[in-house]
Amino acid sequence: MGLTRARRTLFAMICAVAVAGVYAAQPVLAQIGTDLGVPQAHLGWIVAAGQLGYLAGLAVLVPLGDMVDRRTLIAGHLALTAAGAASRSGWLW
Repeated sequence: MGLTRARRTLFAMICAVAVAGVYAAQPVLAQIGTDLGVPQAHLGWIVAAGQLGYLAGLAVLVPLGDMVDRRTLIAGHLALTAAGAASRSGWLW
């Protein structure tokens, strides 16, 4: 299974979308700060928290991919993400 040009392009787009999520808050920091009541001096921590979470995910999930079946790992990760999103939206409790 060689890396064709189409497959490389697909992988590049997936990486771009994944990393873009870390920086997506930057253009709207002022609105986020207003909505959350965060002073302007601390707005940088909103983006920093996302970057730290991304770093923690890389530090934990990448080694787990070598130790655990990847399909199980992906299914568990998606289940935790869905549970977190549901609890945030009030669907669970």
